[in-house]
This record gives sequence, structure tokens and C-alpha cells, in this order.
Amino acid sequence: MDRRDFLQKLGMSATVLTLSSSLWQVVNATPLSELSDTDRMLYTELASICDLVLPDTETLGAKSVEVQKWLLLASRHELEGVTYEQLLDFIQKLNHAAQFSTLSHEQQLSTLSPIDNLAFARGATQTDMSGFWKKLKSLILTGYYTTEVGGSQELRYKLVHGEMQADTKVDPQQARAWSSDWIAVSLG
Repeated sequence: MDRRDFLQKLGMSATVLTLSSSLWQVVNATPLSELSDTDRMLYTELASICDLVLPDTETLGAKSVEVQKWLLLASRHELEGVTYEQLLDFIQKLNHAAQFSTLSHEQQLSTLSPIDNLAFARGATQTDMSGFWKKLKSLILTGYYTTEVGGSQELRYKLVHGEMQADTKVDPQQARAWSSDWIAVSLG
């Protein structure tokens, strides 16, 4: 990768993170009662999807921090190339047999797993569903890890790491990634 490509990717990453933070401010200020009927339907369906991708554990999951509301706004701003129309189309295709949010957890997994497997399989030909799912899953992760819960509770945050200590033992409680460790972020 040459310097120009690196700087372009670095700039895009900074833009996504900045826009993501700004979107959270708008999301937090928008009550659910102000959403249209279509947005409320999408909110419900996306809540089920977010719960499958990042469920509650010892920290709150994506559904609990309302990533689904953030996704609605992110799609209106076409973040990562995901448009509102694509999001609506994906949910309508997912609901072809029954409303996704009304299915049991096992049925939701059996519906979404083949799409996920195809989206992340090496050398597989992407379908409309699997190609879009890859972008949507990325947005769910971006939305979650730019929240306070995702960025400082799920990941640990320390502005300055301190000194270098080679060959130290790490207990399982300290094995989480650092949200401030941008050296570990792959730009390629």
C-alpha cells in the first residue's frame, strides 16, 4: 500500500468515526414516538438482528444500547454505502415467510446463519442478501463500538497505556482488547 492509499483510508476511518459520534447525538435526542410507521417496523426488526449479532453479556448488547435506532439514521446518511432503501429491502426479504422479530431465537438464527456464512465465506459469490448483510453487520459493529458501553465497558479504555512490559502474564479478566489501541486496527 502506498502512502496516498494509506492516507485516504486513514481519512475515511476518521470520517466514519466522526460521523458516527455525531449520529449518536441525534439518535439520543430522537424519541421513538417521532419515528414513522415504517421506521418503527424497521426499528423492531433491526432490534432482533442487533440482539443476534451482539447480545447482552456481562455488558449491554447492541439492542440494549439502541444500535437499531442508530442504524436508521446511519442508513439515511448512507454510511458505508448502506442506503435506507437497501435496508428496507433487506428487511422485507428477511420477512418473506414471517416477520423476523416474531420468530423464536432458533428460527432467527436458522434464517440469518446461511446469509452470514455466505457473506463471509472465502471465494463465495455474493448474493444481494449476503453482500448487503456484510455491510449491515459492519455498521452494527461500528454503531455498537462507538457507544460508551461498547467503547469503554466492552472494550477497556485507557488514554495512555503506560510503559512497555514484555512477556507479562495476562489473566482472563485482562484479555479484552483496548478501544484506544489504534495500532491494532487494520486499515487494509
